[in-house]
Amino acid sequence: MNIRYWTLCLLVGIGMICSHAHAAPDEAEHDWSEQFQRQVAAWIENLSAKDEQFTEWNGAKTEVEALGVNSHQWLVRLRKDGTYVGYLVVGEVPTEAVTRPRSSTQGVPKAKPSFVLLEYGLGEFILFHDAFAPLQLSAEPVYDGFASHWQVALDDQHRQYIDAKTGEKYPATVQSLDRPIMSTLSVREVVGSNGQLTRQRIVSRVETDPFDRIDWLKAVPLSPLDEEVTRKLWQENYERIVISCSLFGDQVMAPFVVGSIHLWNDSLTYIGVWDEGLRYVPLPYVNKVGKVIIP
Repeated sequence: MNIRYWTLCLLVGIGMICSHAHAAPDEAEHDWSEQFQRQVAAWIENLSAKDEQFTEWNGAKTEVEALGVNSHQWLVRLRKDGTYVGYLVVGEVPTEAVTRPRSSTQGVPKAKPSFVLLEYGLGEFILFHDAFAPLQLSAEPVYDGFASHWQVALDDQHRQYIDAKTGEKYPATVQSLDRPIMSTLSVREVVGSNGQLTRQRIVSRVETDPFDRIDWLKAVPLSPLDEEVTRKLWQENYERIVISCSLFGDQVMAPFVVGSIHLWNDSLTYIGVWDEGLRYVPLPYVNKVGKVIIP
């Protein structure tokens, strides 16, 4: 298991939208759900066709779960032959002047919902896996990339945070951020409804613990500028790349070994790291929480 090294030391803004002018609530909900499923299916088909690592997604069934109350983010689990084979985290982009109808049937501007792909991953141990979920009824899933966690209210003043990928408990000193880092990304920095995987590169096919070799601790990280990092990742044939992240406002250090890199629409890079399976997040998010290191 990839053990976190503890130290003391979009999601974009989301809004639910209605799909048809003069539509009844049930009709709008049905249309919204249909478009959501269609978009998810398109991303799944694209990944399974373009990257051999995702071929196991062919024929997989999907299960959708909302991530938190009014978060407007969804976890899509992929299950095949009784076992999870991957997941996607989807967010909805807010649409101006459009609201989901309540009890009224008053007309609203016609608009289609727009979705973004915040994260996706491979393997049996998906994000927010039931096997790691806390038993407490107060446990609430909170999505924020590598810092995704369950928040458990112990009493009126104390909270416990549990890693959503590994089930590990964070130290009691760790405090959650007021605003998730993922929420600071713009729509242009994440894959949208027209996303097409145009290039992929496998860096390491075998999951590796970053602490098996600690040479990255003294190595000079790449510049945080997206252009330079992207150029080096694609133009150089590096055999080992490490992402060193500072999570929860520098309260936790979490290193990851890069296993794969994806390029969407020839412009958006997603970094796939080993973390109980592969998980892919946008490069702009990586640059906000960590550093790309080539030992």
